[in-house]
Amino acid sequence: MDVMAAKLAPEFWRSLRERLERELSQEEIVIRGQEIIPL
Repeated sequence: MDVMAAKLAPEFWRSLRERLERELSQEEIVIRGQEIIPL
């Protein structure tokens, strides 16, 4: 899944990752972010 946002919200993504790990019984789910510079 790809998501694009104008501003990164680390707390939102951290809480989502933690919730998904619990709900899906996963040891670790990786959510990564990177800056994109439009050319």
